[in-house]
Amino acid sequence: MMEEIIIYGAGKAGERAYESLRNSKRILFFVDKDCQKQGSGKCKGLDVYPPDKLSEYINTKVVIASAHYIEILNEIQTFSLNDISIFQEHLLRVVNADVQEQLNYRTIDLGSLLIKQKSMNVGEL
Repeated sequence: MMEEIIIYGAGKAGERAYESLRNSKRILFFVDKDCQKQGSGKCKGLDVYPPDKLSEYINTKVVIASAHYIEILNEIQTFSLNDISIFQEHLLRVVNADVQEQLNYRTIDLGSLLIKQKSMNVGEL
């Protein structure tokens, strides 16, 4: 049985998280505070609910897919969620062949990666 998750963020980052995770996780629905994005089948064919829906799913993993993840973490802390992750899609852009094997084993030396990517500034991470 696949792990069930909820994606917080029904924008472009949420859509990318969905595409990245849909084969390995059972995505229940999306959450977004933007009322315009909420509704039945609104994002990748799944429902989009307001954040207060999370209070009904405190034991389900929530994956935050948004550049505003710090603000979102502050907003949802009152729900006492047990499992929260941040989808760090921007790290995927800096991966090259030298670190692909390490990523497959879920370990990576970020210091070495950043040294290899000398032209990248910290603001891009």
